[in-house]
Amino acid sequence: MATGGGSQVVKVKREIIEACLKCGLCNKVSEEATTISLCLHTFCRKCIFQKLSEEEYDQCPVCDTHLGNLPVTTLRPDFNLQHIIATIFPAKENTVNAPEVNMDPKANDPDVPPSSLPVKGKESSSGGCSFSAEDPAKKDDSTEDYSNKL
Repeated sequence: MATGGGSQVVKVKREIIEACLKCGLCNKVSEEATTISLCLHTFCRKCIFQKLSEEEYDQCPVCDTHLGNLPVTTLRPDFNLQHIIATIFPAKENTVNAPEVNMDPKANDPDVPPSSLPVKGKESSSGGCSFSAEDPAKKDDSTEDYSNKL
């Protein structure tokens, strides 16, 4: 279903995105994102396996949905979410401890917004986090550009 023409650009602070991608157990950005198929809550693979296996827990730690006699069978790797996390928060072990040199001539251009996310429609919602369109003329140094990374 196609809608009329252009797309909007939404600026989202890194902290807001990070809050939506956190594990409900360790409260850090999910590592090896793993989702419970019955309720769709997502955790770090290590955290949820430890909770369900070692602690013999049989329900979702967030919503208490009963997961049956073999709760680990309800877990699924969430490759899409993991790709988003890896794109927005690159692994620290893959970075080199050297001064950053930006060769992009537009990098210091004050007329280029610091970050943007293309979305269709006025609002988009993901889990417990909501994002809404804002005026692209407003500039905020704490936002990131994810439009070319996803």
